Amino acid sequence: MSKGIYARLRLSSLRLRLVVVFALVALTAAVAASGIAYWLNREAVLTRTQDSALNDFRQAMQNRAATLPLRPTQDDLRRTAEQMASGSAAQYQVLLLGERDAGKPIVGASDPDDFTLADVPRPLREAVDTRRPVTDANAYPYHLFWQRTERNGTPYLVGGTRIDGGGPAGYMFKSLAAEKADLNSLGWSLGIATALAVAGSVLLAQVAATTVLRPVHRLGEAARQLGEGSSTPGCGSPAPTNWPICPGRSTARPSRCRRRSRT
Repeated sequence: MSKGIYARLRLSSLRLRLVVVFALVALTAAVAASGIAYWLNREAVLTRTQDSALNDFRQAMQNRAATLPLRPTQDDLRRTAEQMASGSAAQYQVLLLGERDAGKPIVGASDPDDFTLADVPRPLREAVDTRRPVTDANAYPYHLFWQRTERNGTPYLVGGTRIDGGGPAGYMFKSLAAEKADLNSLGWSLGIATALAVAGSVLLAQVAATTVLRPVHRLGEAARQLGEGSSTPGCGSPAPTNWPICPGRSTARPSRCRRRSRT
């Protein structure tokens, strides 16, 4: 009885190991595939939105901010910033930074309640204001820089540049909340797909374990029966040893041969 229980426990343990191995392999593969898919889609979504907004902002700076006088008024900056924001399909806010006189900066924003100079990271401002030497490898002293930041849990894209040859510096501020919602939805979808893959692997492991362990179970039963002696060939227990033996004949039953007397 104890041998049978031990055999069943051993088979159950083997079944559990098969299920665990299948589940771990499926989980590893699903998580790796989902992670790669999420990362690729995330970069594609953010890069597409980012490039579209920055290109639109660069063109607006060239078409509108570059036409401002070298010493614009605050109203000039505000009006131009509002025109740049309202004329953009990328839906971003604009801030223009100029000088009324030397060393006297003035700011014009399309929406001062939503975007101010405090929302621009200092490293980005320093990069925008840095003048670089013009060489064969660098045709312009100022370049367009960008940075992703976060405010109150919402991601934003902040970009900035300065007009070459004198003129205001411009900054754009675009919310990435819609892209974040799309990526969160994608993450949930990939998570559900991963869970379904793991569940399917567990079911497959159950089927595989049943197929593999059935012959193992039969071999265990056969070994148990052999150990208990219930599979002895013949018609039961062996013949008694005190039966007379007739030379040259089978001992399957008592012999009727008599001993011959010597003459």
